[in-house]
Amino acid sequence: MSTPTLPSDNPVAPWKRLAIRSLFGGGGFAVAVVAIVGILLWYSSRPTPPQRWNTKALVANEPPGFNASNDGKRISFTYSVENTTDTDCSVDSIYGIKVMIRDKEGSFSQPLSEENSPLRLPIFIPANQRGGLTVSLTLSGIPVQAAALLGNGKALVAGGGNASANALASAEAHQIERFAEEVHSERPA
Repeated sequence: MSTPTLPSDNPVAPWKRLAIRSLFGGGGFAVAVVAIVGILLWYSSRPTPPQRWNTKALVANEPPGFNASNDGKRISFTYSVENTTDTDCSVDSIYGIKVMIRDKEGSFSQPLSEENSPLRLPIFIPANQRGGLTVSLTLSGIPVQAAALLGNGKALVAGGGNASANALASAEAHQIERFAEEVHSERPA
């Protein structure tokens, strides 16, 4: 059985049918291309996650050198640091840098204040080279004592903090003074 066809008043010419199919086919293809290009642009402009922290980028293999200030309230540690990366390491500002102290148990302190920047800036360590890094810590609330031997064998005592620290400094000064007197008395005249 064949399907009856109705006679059409306006039969569509084959070239028109081809033009309509080409128009819709081209439009569909254009929409697909625009969608693919849009997805590719969106994917390439996404924010990338930060790189993992490289724990071996800066390595201090030697113990630090240290120096105390004359007033005893500031101690500086100088590290010889090796940059193991292929890029230079440069720090010009303390902004965004947190310095913490790790204790023997492995826990960290609160970040040190940025006002009293513990890092001596600027820091520059070339790629695959060694450079210096100095960390200075201000010690507060610690009594200061110093005993210096004067040229005449007398001890000069400078105490600070509290009375017991001053008494201790005074006792040490007396010991230094006695030692200096012994040294001077044993010298041939």
